Amino acid sequence: MKIVGGMRIHNTVLTAATEVAKKSDVVRGKVGAVCFTNTGNILAFAHNKVVYGQTHKKQWTIHAEIALLAKMVRVRAASRYGIKNLNILVVRHKPEIDGLAIAKPCENCRHYLNLTGIKVYYSDNNGNIKFLPKGKK
Repeated sequence: MKIVGGMRIHNTVLTAATEVAKKSDVVRGKVGAVCFTNTGNILAFAHNKVVYGQTHKKQWTIHAEIALLAKMVRVRAASRYGIKNLNILVVRHKPEIDGLAIAKPCENCRHYLNLTGIKVYYSDNNGNIKFLPKGKK
């Protein structure tokens, strides 16, 4: 269990996010995102997906964070648990080291995540989990 910004992130959440990231078909980064409650219950998960292209330079993707938000709507996560009880963890799996790499959400994803009011965490280059303050780049 990791404690980040006062939040306990259970190993099951971290493992689930990593396993989801490994399923990504994106060449330049295998990113996974998990929505979980303050008690560690996983409600939804998603990974980034190629929507067009097969090569590194010509892949258009749906980011894991956006795919996760869509799934959260379908399972009615906010209405069932309340925004204050929800968290999102975003990780990037780096196959070369079989570990985590930087998965800080891009500016576009940060914008949509900030609109939700849900607390967001991400993996950094050292495999640590960091809290993403609202509105920060």
